[in-house]
Amino acid sequence: MKTKFLNTLKIYFAFVLFLIVISLLAYKLLPFRPQFPYYDAILANLSSVQLIWHWANFDGVHYITIADKGYIGTGLIQAYFPLYPLLVGWINKIIGNPLYSGLLFSNISFLLALYFFQKLLKVEKIKDKKWPILFLLLFPTSFYFIGLYSESLFLLLTILSFLSMRQKKWFQASVFASLASATRLVGIFIAPALILEYNQSLTKLRKKNKLVKLKQLLLFIISIGGFLLYCWYLNKNFGDPFFFARVQSKFGASRQTDKIILFHQVTWRYIKMLVTVKNNNLLYYAVAQEFFLSLGVLAVFIWGWFKKIKRSYLVYAFFSFILPTLTGNLSSMPRYVAVIFPLYLILSKIKNKKVKICLLIVSTILLIINTALFLRGSWIA
Repeated sequence: MKTKFLNTLKIYFAFVLFLIVISLLAYKLLPFRPQFPYYDAILANLSSVQLIWHWANFDGVHYITIADKGYIGTGLIQAYFPLYPLLVGWINKIIGNPLYSGLLFSNISFLLALYFFQKLLKVEKIKDKKWPILFLLLFPTSFYFIGLYSESLFLLLTILSFLSMRQKKWFQASVFASLASATRLVGIFIAPALILEYNQSLTKLRKKNKLVKLKQLLLFIISIGGFLLYCWYLNKNFGDPFFFARVQSKFGASRQTDKIILFHQVTWRYIKMLVTVKNNNLLYYAVAQEFFLSLGVLAVFIWGWFKKIKRSYLVYAFFSFILPTLTGNLSSMPRYVAVIFPLYLILSKIKNKKVKICLLIVSTILLIINTALFLRGSWIA
C-alpha cells in the first residue's frame, strides 16, 4: 500500500510540475487581462504572488467569499454548493488565509482522488491502468483539479462512492454520494447508479423482500441527503429551496432555468454561433471548444453503451452530462465533464493504440492552451 501511494505521489507531482511550467511560460509570454471581477479586491490581497493567486481566477473568488463570509448578505453565490467552501473555511481557521487553505485542500483532494481512482481501476480489472490515468490527467481542463475549485473534492467523493458500491458497502457508498450531492448538483445522479448497482447484487428471492425495498429507499434518501440539506438551508434563509437554480440566470452565462432547452436546440444555437462569431478571437475558441468537446464526450458515452460499460457508470455519466445542457447553454461544459470519471474508463477501452495516442496529443495541446489562457484571466470554462 505504501508503494502504491508513493507511485501516486510521483504521478501527482509530475502533473503539478507540468502545469507549473505552463504557468511560468504563460506569465512570461501573455498579458494578464482579467475577465472577472474582484480579483484585485480579494485575490491580490491574499497573496502578493500572482503565480499563486491566479489558480483561484473566476469562480475561485466566489468560493473564497463563501468560505470567509458564508452565503448571507451576498448575492448570486448561492449557485455554488456548500461542502467545498465549508471545508475550506474550516481549514482556514487553522491556516488563516482562505486562498492557501483552498489550494491546499484541492491538491490533497486530487492526490487522494488519484490514489482511489487507481484502486477502482484494480477492482474493475483494467489491465493497462496508465490509459485512464493519462486521459484524466491530460484532459483539456484538468488544471481545475489543483485550482481553488470544487472539482477535486467532487471527483474524490464520486470515486469513493463507486468504489464502495463495487465493494458492496452500500451505506458507505450512500454517505459518499450524499457528500458529493452537497458539493455539486450532479452529485444527485450517483443515487440512481447506486440503486441500480444494489439491485443487480440481489437475487430474485431477495428482491421480493419488503425490507430490501425499504433499504433501497433509505439508500436513495441518504445518497441525496447533502442536496436536501442545502435545499432546506436555502428555503430557511432565502425562502426558496431551489434558489441555487434561480440565481444561475443572473451570472451572465445566458443560462435559462425557467424552462428546459433540449439538446438538439442547444446544438442548433451553437451551430449558428459558430457561423456568426468572428473566428479570430477567444470567444470563438471558447464556443468551438464547448461545442465540439461536448459532442465528443456524448459520442464516447453512446459508444460506451454499445461496449457494454457498466450501466451504473453510464447512468451517472449521461445524466451528469445532460443536466447542464438543459439550461440552453454549453458554457463550462469542458469543465463539467472533466469530473465525470467513467469517461476515462470508456476511452481506455479503445483498442487502437494509435487512436488513443492521437486523442492524448490533441487533449494535451488543448490543456496547455487552456491552462495558459485561464491563468492569464481569459474565460475557458
